[in-house]
Amino acid sequence: MFRFKQANSPRLIHTLVNQLVGEDEARRFWTTYRNTYITSEDIDFIKKSGFNSVRIPFNYWLFVADADPARLEGPGYELLDRVVGWCRDAGLFSSWICTLRRAGRRGTTSTTAGASHCCSTASRARS
Repeated sequence: MFRFKQANSPRLIHTLVNQLVGEDEARRFWTTYRNTYITSEDIDFIKKSGFNSVRIPFNYWLFVADADPARLEGPGYELLDRVVGWCRDAGLFSSWICTLRRAGRRGTTSTTAGASHCCSTASRARS
């Protein structure tokens, strides 16, 4: 994502940003980052470029509570609803995939491998 050598996973990058600017500023940074990562203008550009579908990747931690990953809450639901709505308005197919980090074969989590698809759905964009 940011091509850091040591902080090479989303969780380590999140921790690094917190350490660099503090938790409050990091929270503002990540909110802005997520809200501007893709915009309705991007979706319109994709449609005008001749594409008919958009694949939307999400990491599972956007859908769970920080303090309790068993609680299904987080900013991902609103972000996903928003981009699927933009796709629908533009007449594009949209599909999303949620990735899950899991333990490696020996019980350790790898920062560069171990991502797998945990859920996927496709919806036909309707006006």
